[in-house]
Amino acid sequence: RHRTMRATLDWSVSLLSAEDRALLEDLSVFAERFSVEAVEALGSGRVWDGRAIDGLTALIDGSLVKQTEVGGRTVLSLLAIVREYALGRLKERGDADHMRAAHADYYTALVRRDAGELRSASQASTLAALSIELANLRAAVRHLIYTDRLDDAADFAWSLLIYWWIMGLF
Repeated sequence: RHRTMRATLDWSVSLLSAEDRALLEDLSVFAERFSVEAVEALGSGRVWDGRAIDGLTALIDGSLVKQTEVGGRTVLSLLAIVREYALGRLKERGDADHMRAAHADYYTALVRRDAGELRSASQASTLAALSIELANLRAAVRHLIYTDRLDDAADFAWSLLIYWWIMGLF
């Protein structure tokens, strides 16, 4: 079954342009769901930079990326088998560490930006937005710890203290 699935994915990916293949591989650093904003932020300096929307459209049309609505927000996701396949290709290319660092940097900036909103009138919407990104928040902080960026990891976790407490995630 695994050989058949891999052959199917190889065939689907071979139909994509080089930029769209690179985009798919780069998307493999996301855990579960992610936003278009997050994809665009990771695109800086990548071969698909500036054409994230077109690339995502091609990947959605090719059934490699799924688009859904969660709480009124558009979110994207990869099936686990597609994520594993794309991550394998990203590792073969030697870009996995770079993309994981970019992912962690994006979510660190997102946490710094949104942490203040947890003490404001927009707390409910901020909690909902962070909940959509929970798996990515956890992946980002794991990467910070793994790469010995312990001060950044501590700031990350501390900034979200209210979120962890309200959501019962201590």
